[in-house]
Amino acid sequence: MKVNINKEQLQKALGKLQGVVEKRTFYPILSHFLLNAEGEVLSLEATDLQVSLKEQLEALVIERGSICLPARKLYEILRALPIGTLELSQTPNFWTSISIGNVCMSLPGLDPRDFPRFTSDGEPFFLVDSSLLKKMMKKVAFCSSNQESSMNLHGILFETEGDKLRMVATDGHRLALCEQEVEVLKEASVVLPKKGLQEIRRVFQEEERLSVKIQQSAVEFQGRSSCLSIRALEGRFPEYRYVLPKGFENHLVIQREIFLQVLKRGEVFAAEGVQGVKFSFEEGRMHVKAGGPETGEFSESLEVRYEGRPLSVTFNPRYLIEALNAMEGEFVRFELRDAESAGLLKEEGSENYLYVVMPMKSIE
Repeated sequence: MKVNINKEQLQKALGKLQGVVEKRTFYPILSHFLLNAEGEVLSLEATDLQVSLKEQLEALVIERGSICLPARKLYEILRALPIGTLELSQTPNFWTSISIGNVCMSLPGLDPRDFPRFTSDGEPFFLVDSSLLKKMMKKVAFCSSNQESSMNLHGILFETEGDKLRMVATDGHRLALCEQEVEVLKEASVVLPKKGLQEIRRVFQEEERLSVKIQQSAVEFQGRSSCLSIRALEGRFPEYRYVLPKGFENHLVIQREIFLQVLKRGEVFAAEGVQGVKFSFEEGRMHVKAGGPETGEFSESLEVRYEGRPLSVTFNPRYLIEALNAMEGEFVRFELRDAESAGLLKEEGSENYLYVVMPMKSIE
């Protein structure tokens, strides 16, 4: 392989790939970039076996071929080189010569045939703006568990149904569901690792149009010059539809920002994981209390739109704060049944985002 390419463009592309490269691995090949030159394109790939990212750059390809170079070392070399046109030239025993201007160096690599490759078949399931996927990720990712489990609670359900794209995440104590209308060509449902979906935020530009393919083992997101493949987790996602509560008798409508600030004040006094923030509702008012002898005490009372019977219920303030931070509307609606049943939080006037949260046992 022999290719000439703009050094700045190559450095920027490899910077994206750095986020995917496996830093600590028993498989040396996973700490390498795969570079493939063909036609007028230099393709760059990185993978950790769960997530794979491919970047394509225009280049002057003198000799086609592939090389596999250590990711961190190559990126550090590029950062230290001057601006200009870089020449990469393959030499025997998987070594590569790197030159720009009067600077020459060589770097050992591995056999590119050993690099793991993702395969992709079939037509796209739908087209979607990257900004929409990023917005949906923001609304559900925080709800996914950080611990691996047999129920795939550390993953995010990614499914198409009818004319809807849906993402669902849960850690067993709360559940977030976000759906948006897209023109779906085929229905599918897979569970994807949170890390993989979060790469969408980093890899793609805000208004980039993406082509999405869903397969049984992976989902592929193809942009203008980047292709992100995420391997699906094995096993099933919990039957979330059964835990979506219905039939509420008590309804709170409140400005999102006011609710958020009250919760932040209460969280200061709530003992993490032990005590929550206690809400007492009556028609037209909400009373909030938190704390005790060891943490200090907090109370606040304010006028709200509340309809229903008098009710006292305790919630983990962090769970509500994270949900409110993910929302965008001016007002939110909090549907409640009793002190022991899950509550449903959503933006007033919208059904695109639902947040289900279990209450805590009140400690007087």
